[in-house]
Amino acid sequence: MRGGAGTALVGSHEEVADRIAEYHALGIDEFVLSGYPHLEEAWWMGEGVMPILRRRGLWQPPDAAHGRGESRTAAFATLNGST
Repeated sequence: MRGGAGTALVGSHEEVADRIAEYHALGIDEFVLSGYPHLEEAWWMGEGVMPILRRRGLWQPPDAAHGRGESRTAAFATLNGST
């Protein structure tokens, strides 16, 4: 068990992408995501939610950010348009 503040995003790929987009609209652009079982949840996010965020222009793979000369320590976890 882990302490501290947190929230759960539950739903379809589209529904979870919608919630992440809502947080982003409020100014939140970095997320610490976890789930259990870890491997299956990481796969679920990577194969289902991240492509939706990419289509919406909210996320791009880390290699794409480097190609534009940007340097971010965790580009995969930062949404586009952040300041």
